[in-house]
Amino acid sequence: MNQLVIERSAGNYSTDGVCVLVSHQSPPSSTIALDILRSSTSNSWDDLHRRLATICIGVPILWGLWSHDVLRYVFFQGLHVVLCLEWVQLTKLSYLFIPVSVMLVNISDDTLFLASLPCAVAVLSLVLQSSSSSSSSSSSISDTNQQLTSLVTGFLLLTVTCRLWLSLASSGFVPTVSLLLTVWNCDTGALLAGRLLGKYRPRQPTWLHGISPYKSVIGLLGGIAGGLGTNYYLGYFWKLMERYHLAGSSIG
Repeated sequence: MNQLVIERSAGNYSTDGVCVLVSHQSPPSSTIALDILRSSTSNSWDDLHRRLATICIGVPILWGLWSHDVLRYVFFQGLHVVLCLEWVQLTKLSYLFIPVSVMLVNISDDTLFLASLPCAVAVLSLVLQSSSSSSSSSSSISDTNQQLTSLVTGFLLLTVTCRLWLSLASSGFVPTVSLLLTVWNCDTGALLAGRLLGKYRPRQPTWLHGISPYKSVIGLLGGIAGGLGTNYYLGYFWKLMERYHLAGSSIG
């Protein structure tokens, strides 16, 4: 089947320099090109209604939960369990990782936690090695080494981080929400900068491409600006919340 490129003589339509191929049996090229242009300009904001719905529904619910000490602690405990479950399913680790991680994050003493962490890694490593000892093939050894790496990574990324979140949640409502607002607005700043200023594309550093090939310098700067701006205005934000009694007795 012959193919032809939509050229300027036919109304030269393109999206970011991508050639559009249309078969002779397709609808008129001008109609297809206009549809492509409409989709290219609307796709970046197609999720706006979903994001607004998340804010309007999710924020009041989370605000209410985090306003109570017990519910706030239970929320982050549940979040920790969900993250551990996803990690186990992703890396094919033993499900023993979940109760061990839950036990570790609930150790209040820092010294005891730091002493228990390598012990937990050693015990679960022995479990992994014993479960694979029946097979001495190279693939089995490789899988065991990969699971050991996933085990250590899981403890560092999930157990240590969630313990810090639980510690923050125990310290009060204001510190918890302040950090979450900063993180949220970092992401929002990166999103808005990337979508509004995406046409300006400075050269992407190698280290940024290593993190994600879809991240841009503009988005990174937007995220930094969003976080710094949030941190600067947090004092005014909490004064406003106190004025209208929207945070109850949590501010003090």
